[in-house]
Amino acid sequence: MNNTKKILAGFVCLAMIVITTAAIGDQDFKAGKGIELFYNVLRVVNLDYVDKVDNDKLLRKATDEMLNTLDPYTVFLDEKDMVEFKILTTGKYGGVGSLVKPPKNGGYASISTIYEGLPMHRAGVTPGDSIIAIDGVSVKGLPIGQITDKMKGTPNTIVKMKMKKLRTGEVITYSINRENIRLSPVDYYGFVNDSIGFISFNTFSSDGAKDVRNAVLDMKKGGKLKGLIIDLRENGGGLVNEAVDIVSLFVPKGSEVVSMRGRDRKDDKAYHTRTNPIDVDLPLAILINGRSASASEIVSGALQDMDRAYIIGERSFGKGLVQAPRPVGYESYVKVTIAKYYTPSGRCIQALDYAHRKDDGSVGHIPDSLISEFKSKGGRTLYDGGGIMPDSLLKAEYISLFAASVYARGYIEDIATNYYKEHKTIKPVREFKITDKEYAEISKYLANKEIEFKSNSEGLVEKLRENAVRERNLNLIKDELDSIEKKLKLRDNAKYLKEHKEEIINMLETEILSKYYYESGKVEKIVSNDKQVEIAASILSDTKHYKEVLKNKSPRKN
Repeated sequence: MNNTKKILAGFVCLAMIVITTAAIGDQDFKAGKGIELFYNVLRVVNLDYVDKVDNDKLLRKATDEMLNTLDPYTVFLDEKDMVEFKILTTGKYGGVGSLVKPPKNGGYASISTIYEGLPMHRAGVTPGDSIIAIDGVSVKGLPIGQITDKMKGTPNTIVKMKMKKLRTGEVITYSINRENIRLSPVDYYGFVNDSIGFISFNTFSSDGAKDVRNAVLDMKKGGKLKGLIIDLRENGGGLVNEAVDIVSLFVPKGSEVVSMRGRDRKDDKAYHTRTNPIDVDLPLAILINGRSASASEIVSGALQDMDRAYIIGERSFGKGLVQAPRPVGYESYVKVTIAKYYTPSGRCIQALDYAHRKDDGSVGHIPDSLISEFKSKGGRTLYDGGGIMPDSLLKAEYISLFAASVYARGYIEDIATNYYKEHKTIKPVREFKITDKEYAEISKYLANKEIEFKSNSEGLVEKLRENAVRERNLNLIKDELDSIEKKLKLRDNAKYLKEHKEEIINMLETEILSKYYYESGKVEKIVSNDKQVEIAASILSDTKHYKEVLKNKSPRKN
């Protein structure tokens, strides 16, 4: 029996099962009717459509669209998806420990990032080295996905990589033993001043809490640590148990961290801290932003509810939904939303109401009329329905459109790679600087490059043109609009490079440092110029003020 017949036979059986249970209720009858209609449509397409159809693609599309009507987090995961899902949740994969830069103009891909201490690093591969062949097969012009797939594989197997060295041009074949690669979610920790520690934590994967614990204990050696900043900005979440275990480090054993409530009572569960803390008095500040979600919100919400940490930054994403993988056969799963989670005070921070879509199918935020007040352990007023609101609301500093375009075009990476090629060593992270002379040369290089971006002014002109078309007034102002657009598109890169010098230099220094000092050096550089980190450190340094703020301040509603 071929694949198409198997699929059709499966739908027939499923339709018959559901239809025979129709007597149970109207809901079952509607499901059975829908499945029968879907089968009939698929059968007609297979028999009568003018061209041969790909059933796997059709059925995958249908499944994805069906689940998409529920929420963005309920998704179908086939065998390949499950591999990626396991990497995300465990932080582990079989590979060599590097990131690859795509080839240009049909050339060779190159190594953009090396992870310290992993197989590529130990073998002597360096950033900028080009990949000529893998296991004796040329990879010239291959898509980046195919190249990285060849590099990954079963742990304790050898991958032979023929590479051209960036600095010498020598061609070397490396025999690299693949390993179970685990990337620690703590990509940097250290002191931001004499007494305030900092941990950058990027995802809640397996054993992440242990990494945080080890970082804190290391910084506590010598008695210098008087306050700790945990950076959860850009952290989209992960495993709930890891969030609970991180909270466990700073609150008494047995404290409730989060509870879950689903339609099925079997999914109801409360999570409490299971281990003894390492410090219940250490002043804490948690940094969050609009992309801090899920487990990040569990940690920040729980510590805020307990008046245990000062939350700084921007309102978090607002993902209060819990997913669990359910097997559906053929090594595939549905990652389905089974519950909503609640902080210790009873807040559900879910921001979007997927259960009540608008007539056009769009999803709205929880209305203000349904937002409720809650109380922290110490009596501060807190709110639900829209993410975690910081105790101190600080807007992030975003780079300009011009600088973002320079980075997106790959020019920063190219300049950093060339700098690494020309300089065997550089100064330590906190001392390294691009000189004015070096920036002048870099500006000459960038001045003639194509750097396209749409400025806010161009966006306004575009909207004005659209409105004029809609209102049938375009002929009245078309010449003026065309003239304005033409002037705005006359880019003077040299002018922009002068105006945005500080931004460009910061990006360059960060990228260059990552070549010499790896991911930790990159994050350390970013942290050293971070205004939110600076403010958090100043708050933690004044212990009396810190305690008073937590006792008296309530986050704003919006």
